[in-house]
Amino acid sequence: MSRYLGIDLGGSTIKWTVLENSAFTPVETEETPGDKKAILSSLSGIIEREERLRGAMTAVCIGTPGLVDGKGRIRGDAVNLPGWGNQSPGGSFGTLGDRSPIVKNDGSLATLAEARLGAARDRRNVVGIFIGTGIGGGLIIDGNIYEGTAHLAGEVGHVVVEPGGAPCPCGKRGCVERYSSGTGMVRLAQEEADRIDSPLAEFLRKKNSEIIANGQEAREFSAERMYQDFYPTDELARTVHEISVDRLARLVGALINILAPEKLVLGGGVMKSADPILRSLKKKLPQYAVQEISKGCHIVPASLGSGAGAIGAALYASSITD
Repeated sequence: MSRYLGIDLGGSTIKWTVLENSAFTPVETEETPGDKKAILSSLSGIIEREERLRGAMTAVCIGTPGLVDGKGRIRGDAVNLPGWGNQSPGGSFGTLGDRSPIVKNDGSLATLAEARLGAARDRRNVVGIFIGTGIGGGLIIDGNIYEGTAHLAGEVGHVVVEPGGAPCPCGKRGCVERYSSGTGMVRLAQEEADRIDSPLAEFLRKKNSEIIANGQEAREFSAERMYQDFYPTDELARTVHEISVDRLARLVGALINILAPEKLVLGGGVMKSADPILRSLKKKLPQYAVQEISKGCHIVPASLGSGAGAIGAALYASSITD
């Protein structure tokens, strides 16, 4: 019997599922450890537990942040997982029968899941943008993941949308991730709090010393909380929203102009607040997208939730081994 384990390694959590008999097990979650050695230990533990529980896996696919080449090697740094870059994680787990785990970019796998089973089901040309700790994405062209030269295509989070703007850990300035990701929105709120008087600004001013000292505020305050507790009545929350959505619209407009997809899927943890983001994005888009192209593209929220990456990993494993 064929079994395929899909694992999604994120900046905050690791998620996984098993595809067996055309059905997926419920997606499970654990917190992502803080260093490379502990991450590898957690991933190995997941593989071992699932094999003890269900039997040998036909294939395992791990979705990871960062630029992942055709040999499963992470090129450069995985910005949202310090110390995770410049390695071949698949080779760290030994072999499963005669196979090592497959390693692919997490955004590409999540986009594959949405194109096969989710919000873009049965569409052959799809763009996925996933907004969480960072911003990932993927491209589906003619029904398959488009990987480009060296399998590195789809790094949408590091498209520059504000030349000379905020410095990014990737080494550039003005990447969309610095404005429109969850951490980017928190950064914007912290910076704008000094010049705007509002309940959110007051909260952040009081907490600012803690933010600088130990970074704990990223857990206490998040983009999701901003939308839930402060938007749209709070001036600072509105300002952050407007800046973030404008920069996202610049990215979306460019992708639509170049690729003319049938659907563009927006997912990730921040998109739990999908309604205000989608409404504002659609209003902004005419500034950046060619109308004759954009009218053929439907922008929709992802439907598979936070498990899309794990589901896509299992799907990919099954598609290349069946």
